[in-house]
Amino acid sequence: MTRSFHTLRLAFCAAAAALALPAAAMAQVPPLVEWRVEAPITNGQVQLELSYRLPGHYSNYSHGAALSDLAGFAPADLTAAETRIVHFRLHRDAGDFACEGQARMGQASGACTFAQNPAFAPALKSRGVAAPDDTQAFNLAIADIGLSYVDELGHQAYAKPTPDDLVRAGQHGANLTYLKTMGGLGYRMGQVGDLIRARDHGVTATYVQGLAAAGYARVPIEDLLRARDHGVNVAYLQGLAEAGYKGLPLDEVVRMRDHGVTSAFIRRVSTEGRLEPDQLIRLRDRGGD
Repeated sequence: MTRSFHTLRLAFCAAAAALALPAAAMAQVPPLVEWRVEAPITNGQVQLELSYRLPGHYSNYSHGAALSDLAGFAPADLTAAETRIVHFRLHRDAGDFACEGQARMGQASGACTFAQNPAFAPALKSRGVAAPDDTQAFNLAIADIGLSYVDELGHQAYAKPTPDDLVRAGQHGANLTYLKTMGGLGYRMGQVGDLIRARDHGVTATYVQGLAAAGYARVPIEDLLRARDHGVNVAYLQGLAEAGYKGLPLDEVVRMRDHGVTSAFIRRVSTEGRLEPDQLIRLRDRGGD
């Protein structure tokens, strides 16, 4: 989308404002955040992307957002055939993004400036969490980690987080939806670091539910991490079940996966009857086919 003079003016003003900031602040909090919104509007939701650059660093956050959260952004602006100048405010507990840009035919983009919410730090302190610094407040805002997240941690009996814990949770995708969903599945891990670790290893709600449907419900989190890391997924379990190996202990499934025992291999070598998992592993290790 071609930038108008109006949009360029915002970028110039934000850059000029950055010159007045201390060097340390400039290195940590970007003066400008780029935004992008794309149609379609589905059940009042759009795809919102926020991104920013710092020297040697680029971050991008993309997620579904209620169009109503973009206060001042009308649905008609997004779908208009002619280019429209748009202004909206995105409120987060840690602060607000004041945004402007252009919209036309299902696509919109522009830039935002960020202002901290002075009530956020006292609200955190009242919950036993230390006040964030400027950089932490910005990172919490852009990742939408706020008071509801802290309250949910308390509800699930997690240890009190530090501001850095909260920032890392947002940066690693261990957001409020992930926290609530995993908690609802019985995985209340006690420490934010452990929640982040599970997210980093790809232990998602979909993965947990898939394993449960395959007969592996209420698996301890360390066993889930190990299975995920070793490539045990729903498709692999389904293949074993179809080959007659349903309900094996998960440790045994991991061993079979590590040794390359696939459902196709099982069918090739089991022409004269069912082989035990250890036999399959030894045969596969010897190069049997």
